[in-house]
Amino acid sequence: YYLRAAIYRSLEQPDEAEKDLLQALSLRPEVDDARSALIDLYLYRKQTRKALKYVEEEIDKEPQEPMPYLHLADVHRTAGRHDQAIEAVNLALEQDPNLPEAYIRLGELWLEEGVRRGDHIAFEKAVTALDSAAKMNPDSGRAALALGRACLAVEDEERAFLELGRAAEATPIQAEAHRLLGDLYQARGDYAEAVTAYHIYLKLKGEVPAVLEQLGDAYFKSDNIETAIATYLQLVELEPRRATPYIKTARALIQAGESRAAERICRRGLSLNPQNEALQNILVQLTDPVANPEEAVGNHA
Repeated sequence: YYLRAAIYRSLEQPDEAEKDLLQALSLRPEVDDARSALIDLYLYRKQTRKALKYVEEEIDKEPQEPMPYLHLADVHRTAGRHDQAIEAVNLALEQDPNLPEAYIRLGELWLEEGVRRGDHIAFEKAVTALDSAAKMNPDSGRAALALGRACLAVEDEERAFLELGRAAEATPIQAEAHRLLGDLYQARGDYAEAVTAYHIYLKLKGEVPAVLEQLGDAYFKSDNIETAIATYLQLVELEPRRATPYIKTARALIQAGESRAAERICRRGLSLNPQNEALQNILVQLTDPVANPEEAVGNHA
């Protein structure tokens, strides 16, 4: 039942997986792997009350083990109770102060708190916890990714670059590390490396509009205008009601000397966004015989 449940999870059939895990526990209640898998399933489905029942069973059964407290932290985290989640991780560390997984969770929780509250001290606590995790398990891509994000939060760009690079080379692949590296490369003007990083991310995650837009920007800034146009047009198809893809496509088309195509894309964008001033201004530049169409390019932000 336990093995079949794992197959159901991989096939995204959580109801069938739950039935088999419950059956496995009814037959062999001492099987910890089945209980952990059921907890993970409930957390995946955000059914924190159901998960908590089995976490409490774990704690009652093995109060000296750290993992049940990490499961408890996961329940609180999923439910948005960050303070209680941090307390639970600290209980896990009381049982085993040399547990990398605990420091990873603690760092991620402090990082989330820093983002939520705009708290620099929380970011510093995240760096401290994640630095411990990275030293204990230097091969952990999850630790390196979280540490890279924390370093960005405290504006330590060089350390962030190093840690994100480690995360990008880890197994399993950390897609988010490639996205963040792409942003760093683009900020530094290293557009070729940014393009490579964004392509890896998109290959792993599919057509994510925000990253596709960044890819188009990297092509545009590196004067690869034709590829930028193709990328922006792809973005237009993904987000047909958003004005920015039309604006960037039009500017790239003007840069390529394709004024008529730029006019068509402006009119298409305005049919869905009739009040957009940027599209209106570009269209005026294109259709006014006195105006210089090149002025419509403007700043490509």
